[in-house]
Amino acid sequence: MNLFFDGTVDLVKPVWSDFDRLRFDVQDEIEKTAVKYFDQDKSKAIKFLTSYSNGIALEALEVGKDMIGKIFTRIALVNNPQTSRGYEKPTDWKTSGFIY
Repeated sequence: MNLFFDGTVDLVKPVWSDFDRLRFDVQDEIEKTAVKYFDQDKSKAIKFLTSYSNGIALEALEVGKDMIGKIFTRIALVNNPQTSRGYEKPTDWKTSGFIY
């Protein structure tokens, strides 16, 4: 994304902002649950937190895979002579009717 920041930031930033916000919204409950498990059995807390963090990582991977497809599509459309005329500036990409 950094190579085409101006033309892709509008695709990427909202998705990751939502992803982060959803995780932060449940963080207090996750921590409370982890402490409860820790008080019962330390290994139970470790398993819970490992499972939770692995789940977030896998979800982030899927979101990233989806985003890279959209980024590549936008770049491909902009670099196509039939669709890019008049959209040479990356800041204009997002207003093009041919692009996401």
